[in-house]
Amino acid sequence: MKKFYSFLFLAVAGLLTFAASAQVKFTVKVDDPSKVVVETGYWSARTPVELTGEETEVEANAYEYVFITAVDGYMLDKVTFGYEIANRVKSTYKTIWGSDEGGVLDITTIAETDIYTASLTVTADNPSAVNFLFAGSYRSVMLGEGENTVLFDPKNESGIMVSHTDYGKILRSVKVNGEAVSMNSYKEFEANVADGDVVEIEANFPDEEYAVLFTYPENCPNLISRATVDYVEQQLPINGFMAQAGSIVRAYFDTEKYNVSSVSVNGVVQSGAKSYVEFIATEPTIVNVEAKPYEKYTITVEVDNPELMGFYRGSQYNYDVVELEAGVNVVEFTENVTYATVVKASDCYYETLTLNGVEYKGDDYGYGVSLSNLKQDDKIVISVKPIVRNKKFVYYVDDLSACTWYHQVQRADRSYVYVNDGYNEVPFYDGDNDFTIGWAGPGSSFNLYRNGEKVEPASEGGSYATVTVEDGDVLKAYTTEVPETYTINFEYVGEGAENIKVYTDYITEVADWQNGVTSFAGTPITITGALEVDEYGIRFTPDEDGNFNFILDRDYNLVIDATTGAILVGADAKANNGNVYNAQGMLIIENATAEQIKALAPGLYIINGVKRVIRK
Repeated sequence: MKKFYSFLFLAVAGLLTFAASAQVKFTVKVDDPSKVVVETGYWSARTPVELTGEETEVEANAYEYVFITAVDGYMLDKVTFGYEIANRVKSTYKTIWGSDEGGVLDITTIAETDIYTASLTVTADNPSAVNFLFAGSYRSVMLGEGENTVLFDPKNESGIMVSHTDYGKILRSVKVNGEAVSMNSYKEFEANVADGDVVEIEANFPDEEYAVLFTYPENCPNLISRATVDYVEQQLPINGFMAQAGSIVRAYFDTEKYNVSSVSVNGVVQSGAKSYVEFIATEPTIVNVEAKPYEKYTITVEVDNPELMGFYRGSQYNYDVVELEAGVNVVEFTENVTYATVVKASDCYYETLTLNGVEYKGDDYGYGVSLSNLKQDDKIVISVKPIVRNKKFVYYVDDLSACTWYHQVQRADRSYVYVNDGYNEVPFYDGDNDFTIGWAGPGSSFNLYRNGEKVEPASEGGSYATVTVEDGDVLKAYTTEVPETYTINFEYVGEGAENIKVYTDYITEVADWQNGVTSFAGTPITITGALEVDEYGIRFTPDEDGNFNFILDRDYNLVIDATTGAILVGADAKANNGNVYNAQGMLIIENATAEQIKALAPGLYIINGVKRVIRK
């Protein structure tokens, strides 16, 4: 019998307007409440609905079901809810959605005697072995011994489908008005019927066994790889066996070794595939197979690192693995296999992959590269090298939680780099380019920057971009909004400027730092080569390596003195009180505040015992 499947698709969460516990009110309208049963709930837990009349208001939970079933002697003629749900069925159901609020479930019934106005006369020698269905409604009818009068709906049940109740068996014959009905590939007998037709079903075959013999060329000794009788395996080697009358006989041929040109059963040539033959044992049977071994040919495969790859005759899923050694290998193929598959190990790449000198481009993405149209004396050269990711770039992402639908940093081979909020160091090699970077979510926006330059998405309004990265690049992903930018202005005094280095984002050296640095808020700044940093006389503590680190959170004016250190001048300075002397050593401010230091005129001062230059 044909199989029919229904699929329940989940609604997109963003489109749902009711929570799982929301109540939905709708009206059940029925022509005769006594003829139907209405229930709400789930398949395993249903609550009957008391129908109070032709119209009944019902309240149920969203995403539950409403079930409608006709009582004995009746059918559901039509069921609608603004659209047709079913017609001429015994029962049906629908999901209750929030959008059903205020709707009408309209049910009309009809007596079975008003539907089934035509009849068949059906006989079966073994009714318990017969599965009898009507096409259109797929209504099953249980047959009894002797002559059965079977009523049916001539409008919607114009055909029958008859099969054995045991899936592994078949019926002997089905006739309609004395004419034999053919069996389809599903082991069903299908026929159109009309009022007054006579259907005769023979389920039983005679209690006999028939010999099944095979003939095939001597140079194909293992041609028959397996055989079954009613799906029971027969013992190898197979030259012949006995089969019960009515059993399904199937023989399989080894088409990987042999070219099968013709198959006949008792002299009747079989059409279709040559990989097997199937027939029903109704008499002694001779199966003749015309075949010959496939011709062989050889190719050479030159490989440097066989341990880093796999080589297969045909597809890798055929599991015909060829063991290769480093150097030149002679590999034998048969004429039915005209391609090979190469699969590199993970974390490796093809330095060379050629067939007769022609380069095969692209990666195999784990599925292998197919080298096709192979023939005698073809030459394949394969060089596989381990991936050494000796380059790196920095990837910053502000808020992964905004990427509720997806976030990806994908290499060219479609493998993923998994990242966290903040700065991530990503090792790579040139073969990883181009990277695909993207994200999406209800509250997210796509803002990607490479070395401070905006990267546009692959399509206008899209949520991913393809990026070629270089060693030392900085990629920044702002998933919600782009932050403010701030600027550091540098002024240098003293000697030793060559010792001062300024870095942004941990790895990017600012080549012309004396001309200033502009970057996004939150960018980490590192200064090396300075003896000390203070702001209006307040000394800052370097890290254990002597470097000064801070986060760019406002505009800065930075005075760097390689001899004495650096003076960080900016807003929100927080100073410890200290005395201020002029260049002649005279006290000019005792216990000066930050505001007083900031207001000093340009010049040289001694603040907290340290000489400092104040510039405006």
